[in-house]
Amino acid sequence: RVYREELAAELWQHAVAPEDTIAEIYFRNRVKGWDGFHTDQIRFHPEAFYTKDLKLPCIVCQVTGPDGTPVGVWRIYLNEDGTNYRDETGKKVKKGLGPCMELGGAIRLHPVTDGTIGACEGVDSGYGAWNLAAREFPIWPMLATSGMVNFQRPFGVSRVVGFPDGDRDFDAKNKTFREPPGFKAWRSLEERMRAEHVATGTFPTMANGTDPLEVWNDFYEKHGVLAA
Repeated sequence: RVYREELAAELWQHAVAPEDTIAEIYFRNRVKGWDGFHTDQIRFHPEAFYTKDLKLPCIVCQVTGPDGTPVGVWRIYLNEDGTNYRDETGKKVKKGLGPCMELGGAIRLHPVTDGTIGACEGVDSGYGAWNLAAREFPIWPMLATSGMVNFQRPFGVSRVVGFPDGDRDFDAKNKTFREPPGFKAWRSLEERMRAEHVATGTFPTMANGTDPLEVWNDFYEKHGVLAA
């Protein structure tokens, strides 16, 4: 584990500010109404390790543990044109480095101001959630459903608002859709927060395969300047 944390710290140290890189192209193409990163928790590395024979451009996000210290990084691998790099199965390649989820970490896109944070899975969804919340409180992406389940609340957080993904989960045996994994993960975190006497709220994501980013992009497409 120590070795992975050291590698994560080294990758973060050698990454650069994301402005004017293909990381900015990625987010501009993904997030409608994009107007900048507004965070120092995202960097860019032009040649990050992927395999022993391949290095790729990579968005590098710092993951912070409940005590405020870095526990690893989250990597989003890119093609040279700023689109997602995909593996041989066609899946977008996004990986943690270090015990990010095991230690209950999150990408703290913005610091806590009044005790409220928004909880979501992906970084892209984090920007969608931030816009849907009218940027009134910080959003902390927790990387994946397991990251949301394992998240550890730091001192000073007194309210958590969930922005769960509504990705569908098809049950081939019964030929029906199960409850979205994102809904289950958020419910697990919500129940734990309530047991700790932490206030909670939930953004009403639909169980139709959408996530907070898609909800925001759809809203922006319909309302444009008003949405911004």
